[in-house]
Amino acid sequence: MPQVHTFTVDKLQPAMNPDLARTISVKLVASKTLAKGTVIGRVAASNLWDAYVDTTTTDPARAILAYDVVTDAGGLHYFGAQASSEHGQGEPSCPAYITGDFNDADLTGLDAAGLTNLGGRLIFGDDLSDPNAVVHIP
Repeated sequence: MPQVHTFTVDKLQPAMNPDLARTISVKLVASKTLAKGTVIGRVAASNLWDAYVDTTTTDPARAILAYDVVTDAGGLHYFGAQASSEHGQGEPSCPAYITGDFNDADLTGLDAAGLTNLGGRLIFGDDLSDPNAVVHIP
């Protein structure tokens, strides 16, 4: 009997127009745990991706993680909250959104500079502190 992988990890869902949202595959730095909706940037020194923080060595904010992801010491990616999976397989990369409309409340690490880096803008709400804010990433 073939093994069946049960994929139960929740995906970040766009707030509107999900058919217009686009993803790319990114390779995250090793030994990290990042939540879906985390804004990420590329680390120039390693060409790997990590959580965006405006004052760190990551390049500007460029994408938003689609799933909770844990990377092990070898750099394999596991979807969910731990560096293991049902059948022991890890992935070499994970998906991240580069376009879409998202509830700001679902995003982690987005600030005004990050919104500018992403080329984004508010389409609902007064500012990023508004609990009803929706951002558009073109």
